[in-house]
Amino acid sequence: TYINPAGVRLLGASSPGEVVGKTVFDFIHPESRDLIRSFTARDLQGEETPLIELPVVRLDGTTVLVEGRGTRALFAGRPAVQVVMRDITHRKQAEERLQASNRHLLLLNRIIGTSALAKTPDELLETVLNQALDLLGYDGGGVYLAEPGRGGIALRYEREMPGGCLERAGGFLKAPCAKALAAGVPHYLERGSDPDSPASRLLRDIGFAALACIPVIVESDVAGVLLIGSRDRQSFPPGERALLEAIGREIGAGILRGMLHQRLEAANREANLYLDILTHDIRNADNVANIYADLLIDELDGEAAKHARKLKDGIRKSIEITANVATIRKIHESRAGLAPVNLDAVIRNEIEHFPDLRIRYDGLPVEVFADDLLPQIFTNLIGNTAKHGGPGVRVAVTVEGLDEGAVVVTVADTGPGIPDAMKGAILYRFERENGRRGSQGLGLSICRMLAARYGGRIWIEDRVAGHPEEGAAFRFTLRKAGGGRGA
Repeated sequence: TYINPAGVRLLGASSPGEVVGKTVFDFIHPESRDLIRSFTARDLQGEETPLIELPVVRLDGTTVLVEGRGTRALFAGRPAVQVVMRDITHRKQAEERLQASNRHLLLLNRIIGTSALAKTPDELLETVLNQALDLLGYDGGGVYLAEPGRGGIALRYEREMPGGCLERAGGFLKAPCAKALAAGVPHYLERGSDPDSPASRLLRDIGFAALACIPVIVESDVAGVLLIGSRDRQSFPPGERALLEAIGREIGAGILRGMLHQRLEAANREANLYLDILTHDIRNADNVANIYADLLIDELDGEAAKHARKLKDGIRKSIEITANVATIRKIHESRAGLAPVNLDAVIRNEIEHFPDLRIRYDGLPVEVFADDLLPQIFTNLIGNTAKHGGPGVRVAVTVEGLDEGAVVVTVADTGPGIPDAMKGAILYRFERENGRRGSQGLGLSICRMLAARYGGRIWIEDRVAGHPEEGAAFRFTLRKAGGGRGA
């Protein structure tokens, strides 16, 4: 028998004499001896055996994991097996750490997903706790949340918590964990070398060998605590401590998201109340005021009648604003799908609403994907020309095929036109042309939103290329609804 210096060190010997003379099976773990007997026989017959991993027992009784293989050789003129092996303990430890990190990452990703999708706090707590226990291999846990106005905490969800732990949770969450948790600092109860230490006695009483108390932070306040316990493991490794603390933070983030969602719903309800008042009550008041303004115009003469007409213009503007607000609200609230709409019929119907305006229409009998808000685009574009185009302004509406799947609609006028620098800006809310066109931007913003809603876009060109003073051309695209297919 021969062993080199590296083999001496591997087996924990101080010299070859401590190893030479022993059988190889003195160093092979009992579970692997049959395998080594089989491989040794094959090696002696000259067969090539594969590289294997197996535990080797050192002289001091400790076990080390090695990787090795044997080959047939001659030693002192007799057939023998030459074994080459190396210690792979560190490699295996690194693999285990990598696998643990992957498990931790998987768990954290799942919990982040759960936190984002959970509809209620109870669903969040139950799912997160179950995932943490299953993937980390702990034995039990629970989540306690603060009771607003009561100054205490209540158990919201638990799994496999020992009866002793449930009975005494209120006590040990006050002491010794209270100070740490109140400061938002995790607290770990672990059995030390002293079985009579307060932590060891408490852990025996509650039925765990180790217990993690992780604060749940919501908006900088401690809103609860996550408990994770093990009956066998005596402590929490640093990596798992960091993971448990990340889980606690994610629970807090999920609870905060739920709170913000509730606040958002409350704010939406309040905003809808104001919009109801604006679009219903104020509109009704405007309509009544408009009637009386007409009466005043008929009854008054001279300067007084002039003031009455200005009053009517102000009321008309208020009616337009409430109508635009109602349209924007419907755009954001409507969930109905798009359907084929007769574009020719929509345009002809809208033209009838402007009997005092000179409008030329050149269209196509085509259906497009839209909804009942499509007429609003023509109301706003033609109405914008009627208000700001000046005396004798003319409007031309055309519909042309853009390609097999879309048409382009043009609403052109002979008004004062729009400078190039303003052509993009006025399509956005409250943008104005040199401050001279009032709040027209709101109506144009609605046109932009509706064009996008229908899968198209809107832009502005000169009616006569290169001559903005000759009038503007508003152009937008719509998708054809060929064959009546839904969108």
